[in-house]
Parts: sequence; structure tokens; C-alpha cells
Amino acid sequence: MISSWSSLRFGILPLEDFELAALAAFMDALRFAGGAADTRCAWNILSLDMQPIRADSGIAIQPDAPLSDPSQIDYLVVIGGASPPDRPIPEDVTRLLRSAAEGATRVIALRSGVFALAEAGLLDGCGCSVELALHMDFRERFPRTIPLPDAFVIDGCSLTCAENRGVSDLAAHVASAHHGRTGLRETSTPLSSSAQDPLVVAALLWMGQNLEIAQTIEDLARDMRVSRRKLERHFRADIGKSPQKAYMSLRLAKAKRLLRTTDESISEIALSCGFCDASHLVRLMKGNLGMTPAQIRKVMDTRDDEASAP
Repeated sequence: MISSWSSLRFGILPLEDFELAALAAFMDALRFAGGAADTRCAWNILSLDMQPIRADSGIAIQPDAPLSDPSQIDYLVVIGGASPPDRPIPEDVTRLLRSAAEGATRVIALRSGVFALAEAGLLDGCGCSVELALHMDFRERFPRTIPLPDAFVIDGCSLTCAENRGVSDLAAHVASAHHGRTGLRETSTPLSSSAQDPLVVAALLWMGQNLEIAQTIEDLARDMRVSRRKLERHFRADIGKSPQKAYMSLRLAKAKRLLRTTDESISEIALSCGFCDASHLVRLMKGNLGMTPAQIRKVMDTRDDEASAP
């Protein structure tokens, strides 16, 4: 199905009314990222019946390979449109997705392709990238999933990207990971994972998108179209925390992650997480986590030294 010389093989499956921009961005990013990472990438456009597949713009593309054994490819890429599919996902597509997930093939969903993965049951208990405007509908349709606001999400063998802003980054990440420059890092948001109340989930996703410039709880309540009192009541009933404490937990979690994974200064990290300055971050991290930023970095450096010791 795909040339044997290829070191990284993709089967691309556009759904009816797929977004052409997402397809173009993903393929272009693969070409450039693959070359930069010394990774050869090859792909085929897959189809159920080999008939032209129409994009949401009205342009039709011609597939060049039928749906077949996913073991022949490294990644199966399902591309949807900007809106949720208005018809059931074909059973042949669902079977292919399940077959890929059961084997060694990773599955990628772009745009509303995430709905196809959810219908196939591949996202049960997993985080997935879903547009903020669609996450409540998605959660109602697929209550066992965890919709997240990230540009792209990697959880288990599934990679999801709901917005075009993340398509190129995801393609580059995949190519680099295959070459060994990075790992396929999984995304997790503990608070949103534990929340069950749709209002709380929506609020946590809003918080996750507003970490760099801290907003007020009044701003949050206004955007959620509820009173502050109702918001606080739902938070305490669902996750046992006030909105303020949940927001602070997310900002501190981001700061802790940046301390562990980057060489940014404490001042830079403080500003990127919505804190006034380094001393503000130090005070809150010490009070909430029992350690200062410098102590967290020292612990990580010590673990790295121990791991590299002969």
C-alpha cells in the first residue's frame, strides 16, 4: 500500500465534508518536519469506495488506496471538518479504527475527526482535544471521554487535534518523536479529568486557556453565563474546591511543569503562569506545595544525575 522504503508511513482518511486546510497543513508540516528530523514520510489518501471525497469547501480529492490492513502503516489519520459530523460514522471506518488501535498503529484525529474516534470507543477514559465551543456537546455525547482545550493531546495510542493552530505542531512532534528527538508526550489535566459536572468541566477548560494572564472569577462566571454563587456551589459539589483554588492549582501545575522541563528563569515562568513576579510565585508555591521553585528544580536535577549515573 505504501512504499517499503518509507521510514514513517501514514494512511490519511478524510471524512465527508473534511476541512481541506487541515489536510494541507498536516501534509506540508510532515514534509518539512520530516526533512528536518531526517525522517522520510510517505502517505496515501484512503477511501471506502475509491470515489472522490468532497471537502467542506466543495473541492473533491481523489483517493489513491482503499481501506485495508492498518498494520501496513504507522499512523492512521482521520480528518473531519470544522463542525461535528451530521451523519453516523460508516461502520467500515469504525472497524478500521478499532483494528488500528488493537495493533501497533497509532490513530490521529484532526478537527472533528475526534468524533469518529469517540464513536469507535477509542477515547473512553482518555483526554482528547476538542474545541471549547463543542466540548459540552461532546461530553454529553461521549460522557466517558475527557475533552481538553489543548492544541493537541496525546493519550495512549490516540493523538487528537481539534483546531488548525495545532495541526502543524502535531505533525512536527510526530516526525521528531519518530526520529528519537522527543517522546510522544502524553497530556493530562488532573482537575478536568476528575470533574463530572459539565459546568465545572467547561470552567476548568476556560481556566486552562487563561493561565498566562490571570482572570477574575467574575470574568469566568460571566463567560459561563452563571452567577458567581452558582459557579462556586457547583465546584464544591463536584471537585471539593472553590473556583479560586482550582484556578491557582492549574497555574501552579503549569509553573511546576515548566520548572521541570525548561531552562526558563523563575521570573519568566512566573509571568507565563499569571503571577506578578518571581517572589509572588515563590510565596504561593511554598505555601501550596511546600517547596520553592528553586527546590523543585534541585530535586529534578538530582534525579537526572542519579538516572545518568553508571
